Amino acid sequence: MALDLTPEQQEIFDRVVGIVTQNDELRHQFKTAMDELHKQPNWENFEYIVDSDELPAVNARVANAAIDAEIMKVDPNISDGSSLFYAIARAVCTNFQAS
Repeated sequence: MALDLTPEQQEIFDRVVGIVTQNDELRHQFKTAMDELHKQPNWENFEYIVDSDELPAVNARVANAAIDAEIMKVDPNISDGSSLFYAIARAVCTNFQAS
């Protein structure tokens, strides 16, 4: 999916993704949580991921929340819930999974 960002949004996107993806502790937390989540038989079930009290689902939510918090720390002006915020979070997760 191609992003339709303004030049200003693209600059913010590139800067924030670049900074957040350099956080090795966050990368490790995310990768570990996702690896454990993917071992669960129902890991693709949305309700399981968002509602389960099982540790793999909880840890996945915590890891994603940590990414969200880091994005907001790097640039507090990004609206949580905006399309730019989601695009950045998705890019960070994709980068972490690929590495």
